[in-house]
Amino acid sequence: MITDPRKAKGELLWPERFGPKEIEELKRNLGPFGISGQLQQNPAPIGGGMIHRDWILHYKSIEGRCVIEDYNGTYRPDPWSCLRFFTLDLATTEKDLVKKDKPDYSVIAVWAGFRSTRGVFLILLDLVREHLTGPEHVSRVKAMADHWQPAVIAVEDIGGFKNVYQYMQRAGLPVREISTKVDALYRIDKDKVARALAATPLMADRRFYVPEYSSWLGDYINELITFPVANHDDQVDVTAFACAIVEKIMGAEHPIYEEFAKEDNKYAGIRDSHGWRDPDRDKPETRSPLTGFITSDDDPLQGFRSGG
Repeated sequence: MITDPRKAKGELLWPERFGPKEIEELKRNLGPFGISGQLQQNPAPIGGGMIHRDWILHYKSIEGRCVIEDYNGTYRPDPWSCLRFFTLDLATTEKDLVKKDKPDYSVIAVWAGFRSTRGVFLILLDLVREHLTGPEHVSRVKAMADHWQPAVIAVEDIGGFKNVYQYMQRAGLPVREISTKVDALYRIDKDKVARALAATPLMADRRFYVPEYSSWLGDYINELITFPVANHDDQVDVTAFACAIVEKIMGAEHPIYEEFAKEDNKYAGIRDSHGWRDPDRDKPETRSPLTGFITSDDDPLQGFRSGG
């Protein structure tokens, strides 16, 4: 009979092969649900809940900067010097809008991402959650884009969303596809629950921040922590999209392409400033005109550009 030699809670089974350092790296990469399934053979973390309340951290807005108190130190990113992008979840059909019990919302989320020695951080800057009709989507997104100047607007280009996507293209907005296509900016190949699960490693690693206060914040947090049993999941979807997109664009293997820093790009989304970096902690490598991003000859957004 094989018996477990461990006697104390948290004791490692094979520390010579998988020591504390290796286990911590696994926890960071897999997240609580992944690590529970991988190491405990039980895909339900001890803390319960898919998205924990204590993963949703708050930044302070001080003199135009987002002040983040991280265990590794204090970050003070200037959102105007970060990659800014939108993720959208739109209710585009009449059926979505006239449900008697819970009509769907359209959600427009504004994000900023920056890189640190701990990995990519994601900051929620603004959010709109309203009941909008088809034509209203374009004008609403256009108004927000004129203010926030995003580098990318990620919007679904499937089913009833196709017309809205095309209208946004014609309005000159920097839209990129969320679709089932292989070369989409975000490829929909999972259901909503699986998409939310994929976002948990970044959140659990304390690299996900929301404002200290906003009128929409209570509803946003409540939807996240009660998913998947909440009445709505629109805000969860835009958050899952954002976590995946910021890692894809800014992750170690996919530095952002310099196209978005060009002066002739109205929605450049990035300014040439190193204001967010702590020079004592985040040593510059080979820098591009983009703030703190490593240069690359590769184009991670190849094939993501809108046509037409």
